Amino acid sequence: MPLAQGDDHEIKNPDRYWSWFEEFYKGCKPSAPGKENTARVYDGRELEEKFCSWVADGKIPKAEQTRQLARMLENKEAMKIFEKSGIDKAFDFVADKDPTVGSKLWKQIQASTDMLVTMPLDDLEDLRNGDPAKQKIFESLVAAVDRVRKETRK
Repeated sequence: MPLAQGDDHEIKNPDRYWSWFEEFYKGCKPSAPGKENTARVYDGRELEEKFCSWVADGKIPKAEQTRQLARMLENKEAMKIFEKSGIDKAFDFVADKDPTVGSKLWKQIQASTDMLVTMPLDDLEDLRNGDPAKQKIFESLVAAVDRVRKETRK
């Protein structure tokens, strides 16, 4: 693991950190040389080197926190916060800007909204034609949205 042993950092017992690297390559997918993603603050080899130093320096204390890194890489301010104050504060910053990042509820609401916007015509036709099972589900959704709307207007 040559990147884990550079001039500025060294990961003691690199085998202990395999899950950090597994999450990193699964979620962050550094680009190949010459094909870097310019929207990211760091990418490619530079991202790999930075990641090694972050792990070595304890900036990512838990392997599962590596998953949060992918959402931060395209946000310069979040990366500044991460490098200065740690991954939790940077994640909070990103989650404040996009509630789907830190909340299963808001992620699901966004996914449901996206599905409704692109609802297939067959399903719309089923509602128009009075399919009782689909209408029951849809009316439950409308009632839930109405309840939340009323609560937020108090």
